[in-house]
Amino acid sequence: MAVDARISTACLYRRAFAALMLAAMAVAPVARAGSADYCADSFSALQDALQRARTSPLNIQVVQGTYHIGTSGSGIPIAAGANLRGGYTAGCAGRDIELGNTVIVGDFDLHPRGNLTIEGMTWHGGLTIYHDEDLDDPSVPDGSEIAIRRSAFVGDAEGGGIDVEWIADDDGATVRIVDSVVAGNSLATTASGISLYAANDESLSFELVNDTIVDNLQGDGVNAQISSSGALLYIDNTIIYGNSQGSHHDLVVDSPFFSLIDDDVGTHSYPSPIIPPIGLTGVDPKLDAQYRPIESPPSPVINTGSSDVRGGLPSTDLPGRARVIGTAPDRGAFESGVDDSFLQTVTNTNDSGAGSLRTAITGANAHGSGLITFDIGSGCGPHVITLQSPLPSVTVPLIVNGYTQAGALVNDLDRGTDAKFCVVLEAGGASVTKGLQIPTGAGDGVSLFAKGLAFSGFSEAAIALGSGSGSSIGGNRFGGSASGHALQPNGAGIRVDANAHDTQIGSDDPADRNIIGGSSDGSGILVFGSLSGSTPVGSHDNQIIGNLIGVDWSGGADGHYTSLANGARGIYLAGHDNEISGNFIGANAQAGIYVANGGARGNTIENNAIGFFAEGIDLGNGAAGVRLDGDAGDAPSANVIRYNAIGYNVGPGVWIGIGRQNRTRQNQIFANGGLGIDLDVAGIQANDNDGAAPPADYANRGQNYPTLSNALGGGDTGRFTGLLESSLGDYRIDFYGTRGGCPVDDNRQAEYFIGTVSVSITKAAIGGNGAASIGAYLHSKDAPLRAGDGIMATATDGSGDTSELSACIVYQDDVIFANGFEFAF
Repeated sequence: MAVDARISTACLYRRAFAALMLAAMAVAPVARAGSADYCADSFSALQDALQRARTSPLNIQVVQGTYHIGTSGSGIPIAAGANLRGGYTAGCAGRDIELGNTVIVGDFDLHPRGNLTIEGMTWHGGLTIYHDEDLDDPSVPDGSEIAIRRSAFVGDAEGGGIDVEWIADDDGATVRIVDSVVAGNSLATTASGISLYAANDESLSFELVNDTIVDNLQGDGVNAQISSSGALLYIDNTIIYGNSQGSHHDLVVDSPFFSLIDDDVGTHSYPSPIIPPIGLTGVDPKLDAQYRPIESPPSPVINTGSSDVRGGLPSTDLPGRARVIGTAPDRGAFESGVDDSFLQTVTNTNDSGAGSLRTAITGANAHGSGLITFDIGSGCGPHVITLQSPLPSVTVPLIVNGYTQAGALVNDLDRGTDAKFCVVLEAGGASVTKGLQIPTGAGDGVSLFAKGLAFSGFSEAAIALGSGSGSSIGGNRFGGSASGHALQPNGAGIRVDANAHDTQIGSDDPADRNIIGGSSDGSGILVFGSLSGSTPVGSHDNQIIGNLIGVDWSGGADGHYTSLANGARGIYLAGHDNEISGNFIGANAQAGIYVANGGARGNTIENNAIGFFAEGIDLGNGAAGVRLDGDAGDAPSANVIRYNAIGYNVGPGVWIGIGRQNRTRQNQIFANGGLGIDLDVAGIQANDNDGAAPPADYANRGQNYPTLSNALGGGDTGRFTGLLESSLGDYRIDFYGTRGGCPVDDNRQAEYFIGTVSVSITKAAIGGNGAASIGAYLHSKDAPLRAGDGIMATATDGSGDTSELSACIVYQDDVIFANGFEFAF
């Protein structure tokens, strides 16, 4: 049979070179192995071990570290029965296999002569397994196995991955790749993930079991070219996703003689007849940056694999975690800690007893974890569970999924929501102040995943997270109505106390969008923290993403936003290093987001709509869009407010009452009742001496704003000039425009962002101001420039202190620009 076109001229040259190297090695002196084990803790030791392993089986134990092999790993024969294993501690006294512990930098080209195991290695480069009897390689014994397991092939811009080229007539040989990650490789001409090639073979098997093959670009994730009718390919519990850039596919197979079972596949190319993929075809596996399945909300690969796999299910995952935690193995190289083996089904709306939610939570707590689903009667209902006494606190990892009730629907609208809620938790007595809760002292091992539920009438909070880590609250409703049942106001929607952290509220997936409104006298979301000395303590690393807070949706794809106001703020934020992004926050009685006290540090507020006007409905918040408040010595600091649309709020767009280094840049701020950006007390603060020491925690140190002198140009590009008087240092000057000219009441807004220029003040009297001229041509970033628009600017110093907006000047036509000679960059 003709060899596939994949064996190019370049490939033949490479193989000829490999043959010459083999010949050279055949006459080189070979040291005899002194023992079966060889502990290699340096590059030279690794070279020596590979030299010895050419003729004698050797168990090469590679100590943790990085080994730059360059091209020294090319064309190496390996004796049958050899092993190459990484992850060993000093002196090979112990072992810890984890991605990145033992790293090989460079390309390895191994020629096995029988059984070979490669385990516990991270490769920044390619691994080639090559066998060709035509190049005088000794015959591989029948039934030999080449095993690559618990290894990683990551991040190689020159190709990387695994390349198996088997051109031999061996009987029953197997190439088995297990518990391995192949990810982030690129620029290969054929496959930048795994390339498997077999020719002239009667019974060779390729087996991929519990591997993660993702984000390999410019090639294909798995490129399996099998030219003999006897060769087989088996893929089990393997994630193959995100490799389909351009015209390439996640999986390419050119022979129909294979089985494909239980994998996650994106685009694919293979001939018929075949056994088609089974399982999660095309589903995003939702992996984190280390290629592990995200546990909260749980990745679809968790507990969905098969135990019946070719060659047997591995007993552990890549780093050594038990392979099955829960009812089934996870797909991919990593096993999560999610245990769904204790399944409880709520079958009635009773407050207690068999089939009740109370009994299900009690059982999960006793078991150590649990998954609670719903099968109450027939249809949607809604089914209202009225609680006469508080539910048991959650003290274990627990999933409560209301979308399992018949008739419930997750949201699939990018804008708004069409979610349908069929399970309602409702307070039935004064003692029932919280709905679902984790107690304060539960610890980091406890988490709550709540989805598809509606909450009604809990006077303190519908969901209260007193502690725990990794909780996820997604796709729930707080306020309004659920399937025709009016929801009574909650005191607050979601409360995250100081001991809880890494909580996910919503996500960038529309299915996880919460509707959070109608709180009687509290906020939609509360995140608590404080300051201990100079250190922020409290809730941290939470993400509040993609929710409707204080607003609702009238229904369906043709719906519109409506008011569902919270009685106080949309979000109360006193914790540190949290992210608030992609939310619609409007109609709340007070500020849209209230950032409070010294514990609020390092938070990022970006890409939100904070107050807006939609379909004739004013959804501005009742005070500032974003308010930062506190006291001297206990003030919010080092927060970032950027890329938001902040409009129609009764107070300022952003009001920094106190606190330093609160960077406020590139927002669209418009139609607010107060200033676009307001420092200290309400109203414009006059420029003063920035070189003088300000009062403790004075709002953004009272940073002076620029004085603009001219703005003129065309619709695309303009020239902007002015002066900044402030203390020594480097500054970013951001320019903004507002339609309709400068407001007569000097209510400085920033409707659209134009661009940025850097300036430096290099000379100033001690304790006084210096000056820097501003002069820049800028392309407008957000909107075309128009004659008559109002132009304003802010200054932000190197520490992140942003000024108020400057006094407004009018943008003017310029003759050259008007005639089409716009400045070109």
